[in-house]
Amino acid sequence: MRILGYLGYNQMSWDFGMSLQHTNNLSAVREMVNRVDEQFGLVLVADRMGESLVLLANYLCWELSDVLVLRVNTQNI
Repeated sequence: MRILGYLGYNQMSWDFGMSLQHTNNLSAVREMVNRVDEQFGLVLVADRMGESLVLLANYLCWELSDVLVLRVNTQNI
């Protein structure tokens, strides 16, 4: 999302509908987190995909092998 050069700061809060002027308001952030917590049973974070997949496997009562991921375009050293 790029509006007036904005990209990255509190990007997930923006994705969940929080306006830019509220991103530094602690009570507004807590309210947004509570709303997301009520609406979603589990939120996966792309930047932390490994940990998110472990949580997904646990949430679905699956084995870790059920969410095995092969990394693409990475160098194996």
